[in-house]
Amino acid sequence: MFDYIHVEELKEADLKIHLKRVNYQARLVIDAPLFYELGNELLNGLMAGRFFEIVVLIPKGFKPLELGSLMHRLVQGGANIGFLEVGFLVSDMEMFAVLDNKILFSDRLHQIEKDIMALVVQKHKDFELVMAKSQTVKTSSNGVEIKFRADNYFVSKNDPVQLSWEVKNADMIVLNPGAKVLDAKGNMSLVIEEDTLFTIKCKNSKYTSTLSIFIKYLDDDSLTLLLLVYNRELDSFVQLEPLGDEYSRYAVYKGDLVKIEWICKGEYQLSELNMGPLENIGSHEIILIRHNVFEFSIKQNQEVATRKLEIFPISDEGPLVDQVPFIGTKEVPDGIITRNDGHEKLKKSWMERLGLYFKK
Repeated sequence: MFDYIHVEELKEADLKIHLKRVNYQARLVIDAPLFYELGNELLNGLMAGRFFEIVVLIPKGFKPLELGSLMHRLVQGGANIGFLEVGFLVSDMEMFAVLDNKILFSDRLHQIEKDIMALVVQKHKDFELVMAKSQTVKTSSNGVEIKFRADNYFVSKNDPVQLSWEVKNADMIVLNPGAKVLDAKGNMSLVIEEDTLFTIKCKNSKYTSTLSIFIKYLDDDSLTLLLLVYNRELDSFVQLEPLGDEYSRYAVYKGDLVKIEWICKGEYQLSELNMGPLENIGSHEIILIRHNVFEFSIKQNQEVATRKLEIFPISDEGPLVDQVPFIGTKEVPDGIITRNDGHEKLKKSWMERLGLYFKK
């Protein structure tokens, strides 16, 4: 899924091939000569819909007039460019490129123990620190200013990503995909199901500016959570399907015996908010009396991801067959013999009034 490429020196030939393969976004910290050599490839990438964020390290004495022209052309095309004058110390700074959140080029040798995802995350943080210290290239003193951030660049199934933004000098602000009109400052939580490039496009009477963030969707879950309920008729536990897609939400009859099972990849440390540290493979049984939310955390190096599992108790004074959670009528419909079947029958019921919808 991820690839780390160490080279003694970042060269045009190496990056040019991989820049052509970028589908969404590239972040680069490179010196001025290499930036100038990659100019045509970067311009072609912008025309093809790619988004670039670049910090240009300018060594002492390198001041070609074409450098400023290239920077402004890229910014006008939608790129985010900063430059940092580093004098004679350019060789002491790491030059690197993160491409589509899955390929990392670097002229520094990093020790990789189990998973390079943590290194890719760290390079994003390093990029943001260097960009914050650099001088931003602007097309005009009255141009649109955008700050756009995400709380994570990698998300697993059902995990939300938190986006935040602050925009100045804009009359209209739109977030894509979805063409959502935004206020000048705010945040929102979204769940994605595939690799997604979020782009904020801003306009005023004279200028247009864009800024994008690429979020990598991890379809290989690091943590698998299952909920099972004890079925008296079968004398065994039966797995339930979640009721909603925001994260794992379930409903069982009040007083049911339920079991939460988990499998976590070995390179992570697993814990739950109330249960504390856990073995990477295990289970926990409870008799459900009240609404419960379990919040699991997986940690690798300094990166922490969370996953919630929520269980709603259902109670009703009407008759039940095999404790099927059927709400909204005093008559139990024919043919319901398992809880999964019962979930499919629960239309416009107590669950939907809670805002829970059934997974098709």
